[in-house]
Amino acid sequence: VTEIVLRHQSTPRFKVSIRPGLSKKSNEDLEKLKTFMPTVHESHEQSVSLIEQATEFITPSVEDGFSDDVLVVEVSGPDQPDLTLIDMPRLYFTEGLNGGDEEMTFGRLCIEKYVRNERSIILPVVSAKIDICAQRITDFADKYDRGRQRILGIVTHLDTIEGSSDEQKLWLKGIKEATSELPLGLHLVCT
Repeated sequence: VTEIVLRHQSTPRFKVSIRPGLSKKSNEDLEKLKTFMPTVHESHEQSVSLIEQATEFITPSVEDGFSDDVLVVEVSGPDQPDLTLIDMPRLYFTEGLNGGDEEMTFGRLCIEKYVRNERSIILPVVSAKIDICAQRITDFADKYDRGRQRILGIVTHLDTIEGSSDEQKLWLKGIKEATSELPLGLHLVCT
């Protein structure tokens, strides 16, 4: 999980740190995390390098590849809004995951912690490169926002679908249905 904290302040600042998770870690993992020193810079020019360095210190869980450690990227300056974004990559849903009987993995528990917050806006991102029928993330989001007042849908890679294909027709039908069902809308991103 990556937490991007944007803050409006008069002085520009960029900081990368790791907030250790609560799961039981080996002493070796804890020692490794302690060796990463939060880095603060006045500009974000070295951001990619700092983020890459920090990710080397995060140990994913064996069961689902997620870690309950949080990579915290703080960006402040006069042009920044007061906003926190949470990025939870690699979450794929397939048929059956919305039933509630599935095992609660690190990734799932972490995501639920954020989506339960009534102040959170849920941005389910689906890729047109993956079968539309297999992606159940909106069903997952519905569990926490039945009225869909906090769900803003995003579809990526639509430009990779062959024109006039059955796949394109299926995606266009799904987009039309989702657009009418989401008060905050469905946004399409081409790569």
